[in-house]
Amino acid sequence: MAKSIKVTLGDQEYEIQRLNIAQLEEVQEAFQGPPVKAPFTVLRVALKRATPKAFLDEIAPDLDQMKNAVEEILKLSGLATEKKDANPPKGETSETS
Repeated sequence: MAKSIKVTLGDQEYEIQRLNIAQLEEVQEAFQGPPVKAPFTVLRVALKRATPKAFLDEIAPDLDQMKNAVEEILKLSGLATEKKDANPPKGETSETS
């Protein structure tokens, strides 16, 4: 499993480390609250250890960047898995791919 990923937020690329135990706990707690809050918590927590140093009040990502970053951070930390293709090629099923 990778130890870090690169995500682009606004005009800046950040290297994000796999979440540590304390960060995983913080993210898990966010998913217990209002669903709209969880993605922002994932980004805020992950950016604490980002390179270059991230200043949240200076980052202006678009919605696609935010969605992609959150998905990749969750995958990196083992909190999400790759989605299986809902429409596999003819002759294959999602169980065999």
